Amino acid sequence: KRLKVIHLNDNTGDDDSHIAPYMGTVDWEDVMRGLKLVGYEGAINFELSERGIPENARLDFGRYICKLGEYFKTLL
Repeated sequence: KRLKVIHLNDNTGDDDSHIAPYMGTVDWEDVMRGLKLVGYEGAINFELSERGIPENARLDFGRYICKLGEYFKTLL
């Protein structure tokens, strides 16, 4: 109940690379199961880097992240 905000990002296990969920090695369904188990009701913040994403793809990247947020909410 003390946890109010979580910052989510994925990685490949060797760096804090701030890549989008499902683009690394984190088992996101397991993470969400754990948060649901403890009754998490706080905010979800994606802590991501735009590095490597072409300018003309950034809007689609933002849409992808929004869809993930909506999906994660259904798992909680």
